[in-house]
Amino acid sequence: MVEFQLIEPGALVRAYFGLEQQLASITCKSVNLVMADAVHNPYVRRTIEASKQLIDEA
Repeated sequence: MVEFQLIEPGALVRAYFGLEQQLASITCKSVNLVMADAVHNPYVRRTIEASKQLIDEA
């Protein structure tokens, strides 16, 4: 689950896919990012919240 600061839509798309590609390159694994505000199911959100780890904070 990922959150970005408020930025214009084009920059958000570039940041999202850039981060996804960088994480995949670093881990040598497929990465699935989910925008935090896209998770509406409370059960799914709870599961994600229980296992999430902060990677970077701007």
